[in-house]
Amino acid sequence: MISAENRVIAASLFAGLCGLIILGIIEVVIGLPGQWAFVIAFLLLVLFGAILPQLYLLKIDQSVSRTSRLGVVTLVLIVLAGEFSDGVSGTELTVIWALVGITIALVVITELREGYRQSAWNEN
Repeated sequence: MISAENRVIAASLFAGLCGLIILGIIEVVIGLPGQWAFVIAFLLLVLFGAILPQLYLLKIDQSVSRTSRLGVVTLVLIVLAGEFSDGVSGTELTVIWALVGITIALVVITELREGYRQSAWNEN
């Protein structure tokens, strides 16, 4: 029997694949300026391949720590951004790494806030 976590990840990757197919069709029919198709593909892969499934699993499965789930998101972001950096330049490259920086900053802020809440709770 397939675990709930594997089903969530598989469904999310399937949704991301469908998004990439639709992006490919739009690129062929209409075309996107510059290298923005790479940026949109990066967003689709990151959202459906890492962020959404991990956040959903964070809510429904408490057996894995929050830090581990957010660490997976951070690692996937950095690896995918490194791979997509080879195909883009200029503004598109800046946008990809800015998105990575913003996401990592949000992860750090979330962890700091949670740590502060736990330490304040333990003091009382």
